[in-house]
Amino acid sequence: MSKISENTQAEFLLKIDERWTSSEILKAREIIHGLYLTVYKDEQGRKKPMEEVYEILGQKIKGMAENQQEKSDFIYMLNFLDFMETIGYLCEKNHITWNSLDALCGESLVFNYYKIFAPYICAERDKYGKQDLYTAFEKLYTVR
Repeated sequence: MSKISENTQAEFLLKIDERWTSSEILKAREIIHGLYLTVYKDEQGRKKPMEEVYEILGQKIKGMAENQQEKSDFIYMLNFLDFMETIGYLCEKNHITWNSLDALCGESLVFNYYKIFAPYICAERDKYGKQDLYTAFEKLYTVR
């Protein structure tokens, strides 16, 4: 990687870091964590398997899209999803590398969040017949 592209990558990573800590993204992360706290244990107080938790969270996020009372929270979630798509796009176009993104944010940034947004993404693709919705985010998850 040339010195110019290293500098450009560093600039993109700084912008990602700034956006990751923005009030809008923090609000979305707060909403996700709140949902997580409501589903991660079973009735006996035992932790559920994470795959089950991801599926439940995914269905809750998908349901938020159609719930009038949750419209404000859902807008934060869409903003977050668009942020993840942007990160995926930057990796796809080689503006940043997976390794640099992983070093900055950790693998959970992509892995956990893609799993909980997948039901919503799939439903939107089916609903609108647009299989290209959020594909950069999906590639970031599947190709890493």
